[in-house]
Amino acid sequence: SDRSRTGTGDVYVFGRGDSNQLGLGDGVDLHAAPKLLAAVSGKGAHKVCCGSNQCAAVTDTGDLFTWGFGEMYQLCNGKMQDNKTPTLVASEFLGGLRVLDVGMGGQHTVVLARPDDN
Repeated sequence: SDRSRTGTGDVYVFGRGDSNQLGLGDGVDLHAAPKLLAAVSGKGAHKVCCGSNQCAAVTDTGDLFTWGFGEMYQLCNGKMQDNKTPTLVASEFLGGLRVLDVGMGGQHTVVLARPDDN
């Protein structure tokens, strides 16, 4: 699947979605045309990345959203289950850290973060 981002922070998804990696929650396995991913659009997303079957978005405020295949804990929520739509990772689970960047691989996630000064 492919990910595109406009200047407004809107996120569009298209391609294969059979493991919920598109985040649309619609049960459709393939989208040929871009679809707005409303769950993270307009929230100041400045980074979107993908692993094999999972995705993440980081916002300007340091929030982390994850979705897709999650059976190896790679969605950063301490659960071995999928997220059909983008789900905010609880700040408490991240130890109160502000997320600056994120990267994903096959079944793993790496987060660059710093203490939240707020």
